[in-house]
Amino acid sequence: MPQEAVQKTALKAALKLGKPLNSLVILDATWQEAGKMYRQSPYLQSLARVELQAELGSAFRLRRNQRQGGLCTLECIAAVWQDLGGDYSIAARRLLSEFNQWQTEIRAPA
Repeated sequence: MPQEAVQKTALKAALKLGKPLNSLVILDATWQEAGKMYRQSPYLQSLARVELQAELGSAFRLRRNQRQGGLCTLECIAAVWQDLGGDYSIAARRLLSEFNQWQTEIRAPA
């Protein structure tokens, strides 16, 4: 996916927080593992839960069995940063650019 499309995915998925963000928990796991962690943790269940809605889906193509419309951890972080704006928005664009470059290098024949 071209860099512009990756960035557009993050923009479309960006949270509308509406208030300052004090902390954020993002589960870095497969969808199945994250679901299990959530179900088994009263602490996680006590927190406000937000689901990102990505119209274009994930740009991450190196892993199979991805959830339809799901984002990888890095894309979730970038979406939150994008919504926070300012320097966070700049960091989100740089993060997604590096992510796109990394995927291109990984797929390139050795």
